[in-house]
Amino acid sequence: MNLRPISTKGTATSVRLEDGHDDFTDLFEEAPIPYVHEAMDSRFIRANRAARSLLGVEPAEVTSTYGRSLIADTLESQQELDNAFASIREGGQVSGIVLELRRKDDGRPIWVEWSSRPAPNGLYTRTMLVDITHRVLIEQTKAALEFSLESGQVGDWDLDLVRNTSRRSLRHDRCFGYTQPVPDIEWGADTFFKHVHEQDRESVESTMREAVAALRDWSAEFRVVWADGSIHWLVAKGNIYRTTADGRAARMLGVVMDITDRKRSEEALAASERLARGQVDALTTTIEALATEADPERLLEHVLSTITMQLGAHSCGVWRKNEPDGQVRFESSYEKGRLFTSSDPSLTTASLTLPADDAMPWSAVLRTGSPGIMEDIRELRDFPWRARLIELGVVTILVIPMSIGSRVDGAVGIRFTSRRSFGAQEIELAQALVNQAMLSMQLTKLSAQSREAAVIAERNRMARDIHDTLAQGLTGVIVQLEAAADAQARGLMVETDTHIARASGMARESLTEARRSVRALRPIELDDGNLCDALEALIRKMTAGTTVNAAFALEGTPAKLPSEWEDNLLRAVKEVLTNVLRHSHASDFNARIAFKSSEVQLDLRDNGCGFDPDGKFDGFGLLGVHERVATMRGRLSLKSRLGQGTHYSISVPLDSKPQGSR
Repeated sequence: MNLRPISTKGTATSVRLEDGHDDFTDLFEEAPIPYVHEAMDSRFIRANRAARSLLGVEPAEVTSTYGRSLIADTLESQQELDNAFASIREGGQVSGIVLELRRKDDGRPIWVEWSSRPAPNGLYTRTMLVDITHRVLIEQTKAALEFSLESGQVGDWDLDLVRNTSRRSLRHDRCFGYTQPVPDIEWGADTFFKHVHEQDRESVESTMREAVAALRDWSAEFRVVWADGSIHWLVAKGNIYRTTADGRAARMLGVVMDITDRKRSEEALAASERLARGQVDALTTTIEALATEADPERLLEHVLSTITMQLGAHSCGVWRKNEPDGQVRFESSYEKGRLFTSSDPSLTTASLTLPADDAMPWSAVLRTGSPGIMEDIRELRDFPWRARLIELGVVTILVIPMSIGSRVDGAVGIRFTSRRSFGAQEIELAQALVNQAMLSMQLTKLSAQSREAAVIAERNRMARDIHDTLAQGLTGVIVQLEAAADAQARGLMVETDTHIARASGMARESLTEARRSVRALRPIELDDGNLCDALEALIRKMTAGTTVNAAFALEGTPAKLPSEWEDNLLRAVKEVLTNVLRHSHASDFNARIAFKSSEVQLDLRDNGCGFDPDGKFDGFGLLGVHERVATMRGRLSLKSRLGQGTHYSISVPLDSKPQGSR
């Protein structure tokens, strides 16, 4: 056997090369950092275990996977990758590029720092991926939180209770009136307390210190005073999140928000509701007096007393315009709980006239019919009654005109013992009450000039008209204000503003209607349309923004009706619907008017709580409906049971005429 020697040199070299390749493969595969080799078209050549785990790629999928397919579909990421490969093709290298990727298996987003350099032969890239997903998500969460806080105008703070310093956002410092951040070292608990309004400071400081001592959460609403002296409302909340070794509070983390606009809205809403309820209370009291007072001379005293009480005034005086000489003459005043007239012995030394051409608010009020204000009579030059009023302690006088038709007949001076300013709603309330004073004086005049029956009839008409205008209109105002309060409690500020706007519109319309009643004109709803249009518009307006679903139906061909009938039918529907809104708790209201060959029939139904028709009722409304139907020689049918709603049916024969019509 011939044996040939074996070269050991070549074998040893081959073994070493194979061992080096295996070592490289093991090192590449087991490296804790994700590595990928990619062709210049981004197709994977190889990927180690860490890369496959990060990218959600199975071993068998590596060579069929393109890196570009894993890039998030965003312009920024796509552009970054294009620029990187362009640089690598030219022999350069890139590092630290942040890319957003999507895992191949489940599509979850991940973020990596992508670094790559070309292989020596230039045919592929050697890429390292560093997983920074956790860091990016933390940064995004932080940015989202900061955006949410800033968008909601919420400032955050971290109070070091041991060093009495704090870290705060700029939004926090803006809540206290600063446009630039206050250094952390300069803002501790004591600095915070100094900014709190002196009337709220003790409560805020004591509750916060108690919360710190007890290691519990703290919250408060309070006012702060800015450097410019303006007052703002804030709400703050905090909780203890770190304690010292001996168990005392060390750090408190919290938020603060400026709620000044909300507070002002709440105060305006509360003021509107108080004024509206004041109007209803005053009207109810006056209507009862109009319907029951046997002596018309006492009506004016009653109304002036109501004006003084409702407006929180000291007293009030009535002055009437005397056309022949142009002077304004004293008529009466309500002082010290009783009515003074021009013949009262205590006024023998007082001047009973004011010159109409004097440069005082009286002249402008009588000329324009608009209210005027004497803010401080002590600062005005002398005028008749000035010394007497100052002796009584009067400072401010609100002058409200009294009108008959389109003519200003006089004015009422409402007196206050402190310097006052007046909002639009207060002036509207004063005007409504002064209109009642004018009605009372007209009734007194009628009592001296007419037969007793005529006086009673006119008094009842005026009482009905007041009830059917101001009382019902102001009920609608209250319904809208209650809806606004509910919307505001649920944070619906747009709906709140809508309800307040409706309430304001209703108040103005009610005041207009009261003036029209003094002039004995037909309702404003009937000015521009027929009865059916007016009924539909009235129902829609009164139920707007409430929980009552209303419907109106017309049957037959509308017949031409006397204006008195249209007035009576419209006011009857207004009274019934007012009762529905105030008392019935109904969800549905249906009105139907049917024109038949011999009669007009009006049906009004609700699904409310109902009542006992034979029971005793307070108020003037249903009596007014009965009287209006009676003047048309019609019939009123009322059916109601507790829990089963109410049905009104009014029938008027078409061949009859209202009593007293021509």
